[in-house]
Amino acid sequence: MKPGYLWLGSYPFLKVNLNGERLFNESSPYQFDMNSALKQPGYLEATIWNEESMDDEHLKQYHTLGCSRLGFSGIFNTEQAREQVKINVEAGLVKKADTIEELAK
Repeated sequence: MKPGYLWLGSYPFLKVNLNGERLFNESSPYQFDMNSALKQPGYLEATIWNEESMDDEHLKQYHTLGCSRLGFSGIFNTEQAREQVKINVEAGLVKKADTIEELAK
């Protein structure tokens, strides 16, 4: 599979490393995320969220800065984000599961 990404920016969704360990406090500034990811296996992180949290009503509760792409005027809206998630599920970059245990597998 080609490398890819799903840019959810600085929204404070749960982020874990490839061992399933939480990296940092997700409500910290975005640069904490980048710094933490650089110290992880493979320099990677996985973001965990549910579909309910992926709408404007839920996302507007977060105070985020420039790296946020959802709701950031003119760049990405929730419908575009949902479409990108769907494309990335089909490509295998995003994994969908009904439980945390299933997701961990």
